[in-house]
Amino acid sequence: MADQTFKAIQFYPVAARTPSLLAELVELWRESVKASHAFLTPDDVLTIRPQVTNLLATADGLAVRRDPQGRTLGFLALNKLKVEALFLAPWARGQGYGRELMSWASQKGARYVDVNVDNHQALGFYRYLGFELFDQGHSQVGPKSLGLYHLRLKEGSKL
Repeated sequence: MADQTFKAIQFYPVAARTPSLLAELVELWRESVKASHAFLTPDDVLTIRPQVTNLLATADGLAVRRDPQGRTLGFLALNKLKVEALFLAPWARGQGYGRELMSWASQKGARYVDVNVDNHQALGFYRYLGFELFDQGHSQVGPKSLGLYHLRLKEGSKL
């Protein structure tokens, strides 16, 4: 992949999402969650895993960020105007890859994202990018209810 055809962000249409790609991205998701979502237990992660696999298989948009050596750095799943998932490998955080993926999503029309209320780093990241809180809600993880912030991109903000 380190030749002239290398593209940092690759888009995967639904038909191109192979079982091996989905397994790779779910594993990256698990590693990312383990490093950044202290509010989730290992049982919570097991409960959520099938939902993540389904999201990755069916989302309108799926972008994967790779380095020139082909290592997967992160991914973003998009449905219509909403970013459904943005996860980076723990070792790839803080290097601008999340912003690159969000810029790609913005070019595709994304204006909304949900963030767990206990995920303070993600909330700060999205606010830095120009998102603002417009509502609150919850999501169910097994018997547990997790608070969510619903964010939207401020008018005039550009990623």
